[in-house]
Amino acid sequence: MKSSVNNMKKVLIVEDDKFLVRVYVRKFMDEGIESIFLENGVRAKEIAKKEQPGLIILDLLMPEKDGFKVLEELSQDPDTKNIPVVVLSALGSEADIKDAFKLGAKEFFVKSNLSLNEFVTSIKKYID
Repeated sequence: MKSSVNNMKKVLIVEDDKFLVRVYVRKFMDEGIESIFLENGVRAKEIAKKEQPGLIILDLLMPEKDGFKVLEELSQDPDTKNIPVVVLSALGSEADIKDAFKLGAKEFFVKSNLSLNEFVTSIKKYID
């Protein structure tokens, strides 16, 4: 029998801004959403395969491996290609948005244009 923790909604946050991660993890906890976070994209596909989160929240500008490369890897792997990915980035040009969607992102949010509550409301459709 699975524990109740395993029934909790789960998101994988791939974001290098530690302050932002703490804010989101706390908010998600209040909403009954379990969070796993990585500071860069290096292990994103590996952790996504292992944990099978209901959603991946992905930054694009990160050290070591950027979000565009992570999106490409996730979309090409049969074990991760069906996990929805929402981009949350400081980038916001039409080209960046177009590239993210082309690589499989379901939605694109610009950090500076979004409140925490709006973001949580927007992503709930993927994990409820």
